[in-house]
Amino acid sequence: MYVVDQLNNRIQKFLIESTAYNVTTNQPNLCPSTTWYTNAITFANSSTVGTLAYGVFVSINNTVYVANQQTNKVLVWFEGSINPDKILSGSLNTPYDLFATPLGDIYVDNGGSNGRVDKFSFNSNISIPAMSVPSTCIGIFVDISNTLYCAASNSHQVVKKWLNDNVLTSTIVAGNGTAGSTATTLNLPLGIFVDVKVNLYVADCYNNRIQMFPVGQLTGITLAGASVPGTITLSNPNGITLDGNGYLFIADTANNRIIGSGPYGFRCLFGCTTISGSASNQLNQPVTLRFDSYGNLFVADRYNNRVQKFILASNSCSLSYNQPTFCYNALWYSSASTFASSSTIGTSPYGIFIDGINTVYVPNRVSNTILTWSQWSNISTTNTYSNLNNSYSLFMSMAGDIYIDNG
Repeated sequence: MYVVDQLNNRIQKFLIESTAYNVTTNQPNLCPSTTWYTNAITFANSSTVGTLAYGVFVSINNTVYVANQQTNKVLVWFEGSINPDKILSGSLNTPYDLFATPLGDIYVDNGGSNGRVDKFSFNSNISIPAMSVPSTCIGIFVDISNTLYCAASNSHQVVKKWLNDNVLTSTIVAGNGTAGSTATTLNLPLGIFVDVKVNLYVADCYNNRIQMFPVGQLTGITLAGASVPGTITLSNPNGITLDGNGYLFIADTANNRIIGSGPYGFRCLFGCTTISGSASNQLNQPVTLRFDSYGNLFVADRYNNRVQKFILASNSCSLSYNQPTFCYNALWYSSASTFASSSTIGTSPYGIFIDGINTVYVPNRVSNTILTWSQWSNISTTNTYSNLNNSYSLFMSMAGDIYIDNG
């Protein structure tokens, strides 16, 4: 900071000592109609991240960190890199999760046999103990107050430690060490997130719910799960994160899908058939998910041994359908190409809808199915829904729900 010190006849320069950040991880501002391309890019496969990929983190400057459990190393990609730029090794043993602060310090699970979380300081290749923990930290987070959290999963609790304190001892902030399904207990807590108000969010895996613990409280509030009407049914949820508006995004692991929430409720984003697979639009036990600063979503696709990147397609806050702006003299070729014939869409087609990312939807009135084509694809996907009969038209909402005639 530069200051004109008038009566001393000088200009003073005050050097910055530390920088305060309003968030410690990417929380992009997403609109209700935000969409992603459903065919992901494989960011890293088993040749790089090993088998059973788990921990992935994307910093606020879009550096990607992955814990390789096979080699007990941390891999680091700077923004735009295809191959790892750095490989960190220490006395790690099957590290699960990790977290990189805005200042570049990396905290890595080392709780399986060593009973601690380790820290790699910025530009250091040597790790030091940062916090003692009762068991493996399958979820790690550092909040805006510089407090480190660990989801000690096998101990059914979440613990924390203020990083400005020199002692390694942690204190319990959720759960009591015994598996349970009450508001004060957890059963295999996995992914965790702490918002800017220091409220703690926990993926309570075996209770199939997402719990929120207000700051200073040991009694949780269920935000999602079968026990909360109007939310969504989960099966072994794992990774969780929030967007800039405080809406939840969940790795619904046993359902092989990613769930997002918004002002219209919960919707499925990826893997919505819930069937595991290795295609670019499928997942097999997704565990960790992180946004980059652009709104792209990185997912640790555990049983496919890869990290997938789902690219943001549209973050429009207005419409779920296309309204292009044309010049007054716009022209179209008078000879059309056949996009789909009766062999695909049946006879007497009627309805068609094209959403904001150019996915095409057509009801087949003969087979009573809905056909979809992703952008640039010539091959349709057939979606079967029960009780449809001779449907004419359909519409895709901003929330991703399909409304179809069944009159």
